[in-house]
Amino acid sequence: MVAVQAAALLLIFYAVAVQVLAALPVAAAAESLSQSKPRQAALFWLAVSLFAPAVAGLLAAISLVMPAADVISPHLERVRPHLCWRFLTHAPDAPWHLHIASLLALGLIAFAIIRFLWRWISSRRVEERARRMLHADAGDSFITSEAEGNFSFTVGLSDGVVVISSDLVRVLSPAQLRALLAHEQAHIARRDNLWHLLIELAATLALPSPLGFLYASRRRAAAEADCDARAAQATSCDTVTELLLMLAEHNQRHPGHPSGLAPVYQPGISPHDRAERLSSPPRPTLAPPLLPVLAVEVAVILAAAIIARHWLADTLYCAGETVLSVLRMH
Repeated sequence: MVAVQAAALLLIFYAVAVQVLAALPVAAAAESLSQSKPRQAALFWLAVSLFAPAVAGLLAAISLVMPAADVISPHLERVRPHLCWRFLTHAPDAPWHLHIASLLALGLIAFAIIRFLWRWISSRRVEERARRMLHADAGDSFITSEAEGNFSFTVGLSDGVVVISSDLVRVLSPAQLRALLAHEQAHIARRDNLWHLLIELAATLALPSPLGFLYASRRRAAAEADCDARAAQATSCDTVTELLLMLAEHNQRHPGHPSGLAPVYQPGISPHDRAERLSSPPRPTLAPPLLPVLAVEVAVILAAAIIARHWLADTLYCAGETVLSVLRMH
């Protein structure tokens, strides 16, 4: 149990630390995002969202494996400087405080995983229910009159089903309906429901830092821009803009969704803002393209990690050794 508590505490700590330390490089790279390439922007924010918990899991595993391996402790030699965690052992009631912190970290991880699994299972059930409601000739979309209001969304984590309200269909022209279907089908092709759940899980694991939810919001905005662009390719930019402005005008009512069906993915950006972004020319950027910026940043980080590899290894060793020893004292 001590090892599990230590792993949970180190995972949360490292996730927050990595997210905060990477904030400046992320902000610099984000300046290079082209507004005319929303798909690239969505992939960037997806990678940024998943980066911190992935690296944190690796660092936590290294921290716990090193003390058990045949590695010399940095505390045996005073000539090996590192970021020492030994101050935790000198704090009053250190074992008790660290024990509580580890239990809170373990609870946060359990909450994040249970919530993810619950939403995963719910999404699968909603998709199955939606498919049972489809007519044989309806394809992957159907119109429902079970709930009043103007709404459209996709359900499911893999192929997906498009759900549209009959009230909305009545006010759309044939071209606008094609644009709406193209937008929702783009969400299905991009697997936005699935990625949304994974990003939520990653953001929850680094909950002490709000950056994860900021990155998730930026990713949703980029995803909506990409789907709007695909809808414009299927119809026209003017048609999609008219559709979005119409949705913004009729979006005052907040309808209840059909019984047993509810969207997993929420756009997080108003139709009016999406229409304004789609109709306005892309803003000029003075920064170099994204890929060269990322290449330089990765090269700098790798060079720093190689140069400071001994300091980093000793710091991780000290973290695992100290947390394990203090928790065993409780």
